Formats: sequence, C-alpha cells, structure tokens
Amino acid sequence: VLSRSNNDDSNTAATPDKGRSPNGRLAPSSLRVPPVPYGEWITEPLLLVALGPKGQEIARARLDLHGLLDERFFFGGPLGVIWNGTQAELTLWAPTAQLVKAILFDENGNPFRVLPMQKEGGVWRTSATPGTRYLFEVTVFQPETGQVETHRVTDPWGVALTPGSRFSLAVDLDSPDMKPAGWSSFVPPAHGAPVSVYETHVRDLTVADPDLTTRLRGKFEGMAAPGSRHEAHLRNLAGAGITHLHLLPLNDFGSVPEEAQEEPRVPASGRSSAAPQEEIDRVRKSDAYNWGYDPVHWLVPEGSYAVENRTKELRALVMRLGSMGLGLVQDVVFNHTYASGTEPFSVLDRVVPMYFHRFRADGTRFESSCCPDTASERRMMEKLITDSLLHWARAYRVAGFRFDLMNLHPKKMMERIRDRLRKEFPGILLYGEAWPFGSLEETLPGQAFFQTRSHGTGVASFNDRFRDALRGGNTSPSGKSDQGWATGLFWNFNHEPANRDTPPSASAQAERLAFYSDVIRFGLSGSLRDFTLRDFHGNAVKGGEHFFRGQPTAWAQSPGETVNYASAHDGYTLFDALAAKLPFAEPTRLSLPRAQLLALATVALSQGIAFFEGGSELLRSKSGDADSYDSGDWFNRLDFTYTDNGFGSGLPIADKNQDNWPLQAPLLGNPDLKPTQENILAAVAHFQETLQIRKSSPLFRLQTADEINARLTFQNTGPDQIPGLIVMTLADEDDKGVPAGDLDPNYDRIVVLFNAAPGEVSFAIPEDAGLELGEMQFRLHPILAASADPVVQTSSYDAATGTFTVPGRTTAVFVLDEIPVQLELPTAEPAPTRVPTSTPESTPALSEETETPTNTYIVGALIGLVVVFGLAAWARMRKGKK
Repeated sequence: VLSRSNNDDSNTAATPDKGRSPNGRLAPSSLRVPPVPYGEWITEPLLLVALGPKGQEIARARLDLHGLLDERFFFGGPLGVIWNGTQAELTLWAPTAQLVKAILFDENGNPFRVLPMQKEGGVWRTSATPGTRYLFEVTVFQPETGQVETHRVTDPWGVALTPGSRFSLAVDLDSPDMKPAGWSSFVPPAHGAPVSVYETHVRDLTVADPDLTTRLRGKFEGMAAPGSRHEAHLRNLAGAGITHLHLLPLNDFGSVPEEAQEEPRVPASGRSSAAPQEEIDRVRKSDAYNWGYDPVHWLVPEGSYAVENRTKELRALVMRLGSMGLGLVQDVVFNHTYASGTEPFSVLDRVVPMYFHRFRADGTRFESSCCPDTASERRMMEKLITDSLLHWARAYRVAGFRFDLMNLHPKKMMERIRDRLRKEFPGILLYGEAWPFGSLEETLPGQAFFQTRSHGTGVASFNDRFRDALRGGNTSPSGKSDQGWATGLFWNFNHEPANRDTPPSASAQAERLAFYSDVIRFGLSGSLRDFTLRDFHGNAVKGGEHFFRGQPTAWAQSPGETVNYASAHDGYTLFDALAAKLPFAEPTRLSLPRAQLLALATVALSQGIAFFEGGSELLRSKSGDADSYDSGDWFNRLDFTYTDNGFGSGLPIADKNQDNWPLQAPLLGNPDLKPTQENILAAVAHFQETLQIRKSSPLFRLQTADEINARLTFQNTGPDQIPGLIVMTLADEDDKGVPAGDLDPNYDRIVVLFNAAPGEVSFAIPEDAGLELGEMQFRLHPILAASADPVVQTSSYDAATGTFTVPGRTTAVFVLDEIPVQLELPTAEPAPTRVPTSTPESTPALSEETETPTNTYIVGALIGLVVVFGLAAWARMRKGKK
C-alpha cells in the first residue's frame, strides 16, 4: 500500500523486519501498488507499507524513486540557460519539487525580483534577460530530514557563475566579451594516435615563475602569458614530441575560497625540518591550493584560476597551448560531489533529493570514491555528464578528457559517451582510472568500467602494472621502499626494514626481476591482450593469460587503450620513489637522475599513450609527500629556473606522511641527494632527446595490434636472459618475411636496449635469430650520438659479432638505415638518328625526329617494367630476411 505520511519514520530507510526478504529488501509477493498520478505523488512524502493477511502492518520503507524518475521523467532536451535570440530561458529539471521560482539578484547580491516558473513534465521554465544573476528557489520534500524544505540553489546545468559560486549567470558564451581575439577562427591542433601527454596543475606550473607578476601567478591568464619561463619550457617539450597538456580539474570546485585566500608564511629552516609543514598545515583549508577533485558545478571553469573573466581567460589559454601544438586534456571528476544533502555546496541534492547519488539499502550514501558517489547508472546523471563533456569540447575546444575513477561509471555509459563525443570530435582523447573496486560493482556487479573490461572500447586505462613493475611496490606509502626493475631490485638490494613486498634472498629477487621484466615487456608492446611473449620460464604466454597481482597483465585490443606511466600527480613523485627505494648509500646526484631517465625512457618508447607527470623531467620532488592534494604551493611548485627540484623542502605534511618521517628525514637531510642545476638541466635535455626519438619514427607509435604483432619482437627473453636487460626490436618490415608496409622512410630496423643494471652490459644477437649479421650495420641513433648525456654516447655495436654494449642504467637506441633500392634501367642501343649519341650519364631525349621504330620502344618499356618489379621484389625479400 502506498501512503502519504507526515510521520518522521518516513525519513528512515527500510528497517530489517520479519516481512523482509533475506537481502533486507521488501518481499514483493504480497505488495499491492494501486495506480497513482505519478506527477503529483512524487512530490509528496511517501511510505511503502506491507500489510499482512488481516490488514496488519508487517513492514514499512521509504520509496526509492529513481527508477520511476528515469522511466517517466527523463528529459533529453537542453537544460540550464537556453538562448532564443537575445532572450534567455531558465530551465531546471526538478520533477519531485512542489514549487520552483527563479530569484534575481543585483550587483550587490540583493534579491530584487521573483520569477514564477511553470512545470512541464519534470522541467521548470521561465524567461530572463541577459546578464541576470539568479538562484532557483526549490521547495521539495527531503527524505533525509523528513521535511518539506525550501532552498536557494545555483543552476546545476549553468555555464557561468559569479565569484565564490554565489549566483548563476545568464550569460551567452558566444557573445564578443566572452571571446579572446581570434577565438572564432581558432582550430586546435590535431594529433594522430598514440599520443604523448604531460600532466600538470595551473598553480604548479605558474606560481614560482619569476617572469610572472604576482597577480598572474596561479591563473589561466598567467599560464597563457607569452615570454614566461614555463611557456618556453612547454614549447620545448611540444617541439620534442609532447602532444597534449593534461590539466588537473578546471571546472568549479569547492575546496579553494575564491575571494579570501590566506597566504602561508613558510619559515627558513633545515632540509628535514618540520617547521614548513606546520605553516602549510595551518592554512591548508584557506589558502589558494588544491588539486580540485571537489566538483560543485561541472560546466563552469574554476573561479580561483581567473583574474576577471574565467571563460575568456581559459579560452585564451587553450589558444596559447594550440600555438605550441598542444591540445588540452581536462581532468574530469564525475564520480562524486564535494557536498551532498542540504550542505551549502550541495547543488544536486537540493534540487532532486536522493537521485544523483548512490545509496545502500539502509539509506546511507556510498563513498567509495572518498566522497558522496554519484549514480551515473541513472539516466539524468548520465545526461549531466554527457552534456558537460560536450559543452567543454564545444565551448572550450578541449582535445581530451581524463576520467577520475572511471571504474565508478558503467561500461555501457562510457561507450555511449565515446560514441557521442567521437561522432562530433573524431580525434578526441579519452582515458582514465579503471581500478577494480567501487560502489557500482557492489550494487551492479559486472557493469563497472574496469581495465579488464575495456578491451575494444577505444577508451584507455592507466597501466598500474607497468608503473609498479618499473618502480616496485605501489603508490601507497606502504610500498614506499619496495624495489622494482628500475630501482635496484636484485642489483642493489636496499635491506630496508620498511619493505613489504621485496624478497630478501638474491635468488628470489632475480626471479622477481625477471617477472617484472616480462610485465614491462607487455607494457612496451601496448598492453595487448593477445600479444605473445616468451616469459622468463620459457613459455609462450599471451598478455591476457599472464597475471600480475591476480589480474591479467595486459587487456587492450589496441595500443591506444593503455596509458603507460611511471608517476602521476597522486602518490610519490618518481624522484621521491627512487630516493626511498635505491639503497641509502648508493643513490647520488648522478645515480638518481640516471635511474629516473631510464624509467622515463621506458615510458616514452613504449607503444600506446605515453604519460608523464609534470616536472618528472626536472627531477621533481615534493619532499617525500605521498599525497600533496592540499599541501600548498610550497610542496607542489615547479621551478623553471632549474635551480631547485623541491627535494629537502622540509618534512612533508604530518597527517598524511608522519608515519614515514623516520625513512624520509635522513634522505631529505642528505645533501648528496639534492640535484644541482647542472643535473636538472642535463635531465631536461636528455628527456627531450628521448621524446625526439619517439617522434622520429612511426615505429614507436604503431596504431593497431596487427602492426605491433608484425613489427615488434623482444630478444633476451626466457630462463637464460641477462637480468635487468630488455631488448626490443622494431622492424619496418614483418620479421616473418611477409611485407607489412614501409612505415619509416629512414630506418629498416630499430633496436632498443633498456639496461637497468648499474654496470655495463653486452648483448649478442643470437645466431638463430635469422639475421644476416654481416649486413646489419647498426649505429647509435643520431640523436643519442649527439646526446647531452656523455654516458649514452659510449653505447656501441660490433657488426662482426652482432654485439651491443650499453652502459649502466641507460637506454640505448640503435638504428639500421633504410637501404635504398637503386634501379638502373637498361638503355636501348639508339638507331642512327640526327640526335647525338647519349653518354652513360644521360638518356637520349625522345623527339618526333627520332627514327627508332615504335615497336622497339614498346619492347624496351616492357623489359624495363620487368626489371623494376624484379628488383623491387628482391629488395622486399632482402629486407624480410633481416
């Protein structure tokens, strides 16, 4: 029986009762649901009451209306501010509201007019003039309080806000005052996949730039300022091969006050002092810094990044990046909201209570994300996500999206979003986190977008297997000292008591190193599920049948479905991880950068999307902070004077890192670990060289599984491999002798040797490799032959023995030049004519006065064609043998 109720019990979720089924839900067998006028009833407090055979109440529960709202009240049209010429229509989806009004405000924030709104289905409408400041006044039953409440709330579909997100604005983003000069004709750069991505934050990039005024630091306008040091750095990276700039969340978020920010006063102190973090901790909730994973309004740029006009300034930044050849990737957070219920920054729940979030059967919200999880399996939540993405792609010409905790979204929704976006923007980049956990999997098993379910979707997932095999451990502080392929495993055991996952014996470490090497090989080959590798046991194994921590090591259908990386904004920076993992007595100003550049080169030369944490090429440190989301500019800044990498800026924030201070303090206090400007500049130069190598050949950017299977092979595999050495060969023709098409006009073959050992290693091409060693005149890649790194220049190849030699902790790339096919066509003996006899350097010109019979030329032409095709076939066979 459905019942209207004013009883306070109506605000509680269903309580376990004898009338319940074993899963705690009402047993449906005896429920009688009479026909009702849905549009009226959904606005009222409702109870579902179960009655026994004698009419006695046996159970009661509050109704969950989301299924009814999806079926009967879904609205597919535009919402927010809709423009009809110069007139604005304000629209709001609020089917459960009893009454909605639009309240208009003047420049001082005072209400001056109330506009009644008419309800049509689930949508409320009214008209307003351009430039109007407004709030919706929504009267609605709030199940969580059991009361009918009235709240003034901003527009969840609005595209503009006043400072502090106090009011929504009826603004036409196509008006001239919203456009920087040249915006109407601006076309963002196009890049073929797979791409290279550089991740950063507006404040990280600009706040310490000495070429910017204080007013512009930490702002869109400052980031777009010409002639700044950070701009010069980005231009160099773009020229070397970075294609996209990934910025942490740009939409309106609630964790930074826009109008009154407190600046920390960091005291001068020692390298491992606790004083800096004490001051940062004091202002954490009131300063200007936060990563921004606290969404409030999804369609509006963040106001704390604006000087005056957030829309115009962000568009100017997109144009500036485009002038460098960079597309903008926006980090989007649709899996949770900053606030919920009737809290001040709660927008959605104050409009349609308990619809946009995911709830347990007992009525409590899921927070598997960290905060209130959104229910993206519901149609209007999916619409809000889709509308937001289309808005950013259209209004700001964003070139890609990185989805935070994509595993909290349904796979089917992600596929619909992919189709909708790529129908209008074919080259748009889509990637995100797809970890195997979360409330969606708990409530709807099998529907969440996980890595292992992403095969064939065309949406890329971050490759944590590749990352953790490179570094050892994981991004959690619990794995801070565990060693991996690039951090000294087997070669330089750290004997660290904090280790949780590093075996102490040399034999076990050797086996772990060989296993990690296989994991990295699968990553280098694009994480293809069906790529076959000879593993360290000697078995031929496909990526989807090889397991890492209980999950398939590889999952992708194409290389564009994997994001290979060594570090990102969350967790330790790569430098901090290396400092914690390499043996305490071993890392120095030289060994740390070498290990860092080795890891970055492994990412850069892998198939798939190459992803780099901003500043990793600067040897960036956050002074050991494992989670710097609100650790202020002090621990997050980037220095483009190249004098300070941030290491030794004091102990990291206590509440997130204090348990690790005993490990971090001696490291931070060790002056031998602090890179000099010379070290940083050398690292920047060599990183750019590695990017240039990736850019120099399409063989490093293969686009399909078929191309990778045909062209990419690994040597030094199986049980007898040299520990820590990965040898990858890229062939311009299929090694199996079947032509795969000529992709690289410069090189027939490329051999890459990644040497994680601290000392020099030599590797000879096996005699059974089917290669004619006498014809293999490999040379060091010309970029490395002229490298800023004198160590890599000592890499060599002995053609007589087919042996490569590579220094310790070095990536060496060798190339075999394209062999041109010289076609010398036979010259027919000329008949006596008045034309002078040809010399060997020239052929006689054909003229009407030539007396040679026509059939002679036909025969000669046919002979020439036979020779051409014969020589071309011989050349292909010759290349296929190599």
